[in-house]
Amino acid sequence: MNILIIGSEGSIGKSIKNHFLKKKNVNKIICIDKVQNQKKIAKIYYKKLDLSQNIQSKIIFKKKIDIVFFLSFNLNFKKVEKKKYIEEGKNILKNGLKIIKQNKIKKIIYFSSFAVYGKKEGIIKESDVTRPFTVYGKLKKYSENKIISNSSNYKYLILRISQIYGSQIKTNIIYKFILNTKSGKKIYLYGSGKQKRDFLSIKDFLALLDKLYNFKTSGIYNVCGNSSFSIMQILNILNYKFKIKTINNEDFNLVGDNTKLKKKFKWKPSINFKKEIIRMKKLVKI
Repeated sequence: MNILIIGSEGSIGKSIKNHFLKKKNVNKIICIDKVQNQKKIAKIYYKKLDLSQNIQSKIIFKKKIDIVFFLSFNLNFKKVEKKKYIEEGKNILKNGLKIIKQNKIKKIIYFSSFAVYGKKEGIIKESDVTRPFTVYGKLKKYSENKIISNSSNYKYLILRISQIYGSQIKTNIIYKFILNTKSGKKIYLYGSGKQKRDFLSIKDFLALLDKLYNFKTSGIYNVCGNSSFSIMQILNILNYKFKIKTINNEDFNLVGDNTKLKKKFKWKPSINFKKEIIRMKKLVKI
């Protein structure tokens, strides 16, 4: 099996790459990212490419690709001018789909987000209406729609992912809390701190991917753990001090139902959240 990872050099992309590197049934891992990895590994082929820019030339790979993991997305939506952020986000999707078409790839696993749901009360199911209110959430929903509307020649899984955490996942809020505390920085909460989020260990997520890549039918799935905790609870588990800085638009819950995923792929999370984040506290280094 040959796989393509679009967005291979982010925290989750690297975790996926390293995970499949150990699999005997994976022959080649082709990696696309705007960051060039200098480490040479026989099983991995790197293609430095900034998908947020206009790409005219064809990108054809020698190896037949069996499946693509489509991660590439700019997470820093608060640090980029809105118009530019939207333009770059749409380019990433357009160029990614173009590469998929050029290489006649028949299976896509697209990494979406709980942000497509917007502010929801209660437990979120895949059948719930999506009302994203952030630029990031709106772009993710736009991408979902494009993947579905262009799917005449491929099958897809759209994974609406909650919060993936782990000592190597540097974009997650738990990692940032631990790093800030070890660096001597104060922790400020935006909102009351009582807002709940659903957390899934990277270990459980990678175990899920082992069950997903042979999927037969297209679908949309919530990817979340059975671990719903408030931001304040997390800081109390870690025994960290914090201050409430402002009360603003952050005070809403995002808690998902993963029943559909568990039934379809015979998978369930197994990592204990409290034990794992205490373990993270020891592992994360400045």
